Amino acid sequence: MALDLRLFERKRLAAPTFYLSTYLEARREEYYDRLLAVSRDGDWTGWCVFFLGAIIAQAESNTRKVKQILDLYETKKDWIVDQTRHTRQARQRRCELGFKLWRFCPSGQGQAVSGGLAL
Repeated sequence: MALDLRLFERKRLAAPTFYLSTYLEARREEYYDRLLAVSRDGDWTGWCVFFLGAIIAQAESNTRKVKQILDLYETKKDWIVDQTRHTRQARQRRCELGFKLWRFCPSGQGQAVSGGLAL
């Protein structure tokens, strides 16, 4: 479903698709009974009620999934911004600290001021 929505958003699909297969697979026996009742007894009302129930159930399921995806996005986008900011700030602090501890020798070779390893 998420892939279909992404393709729809990018104009690769004319409309988002709506799969009922999960619902129908879970109710396979009733599905076949309803189809048989249409051909045997002409019970279109029973078939329509069953099929509309499938559409409603799948729409509710899709709505829940979309809400979960949006909630996850809202939660994680702030986290990603925070993590990126902290990482960038930490890198910048390490770099600044490195420049404070580092001096350049006249030969062009770097050497740690504190007497650590010369690079």
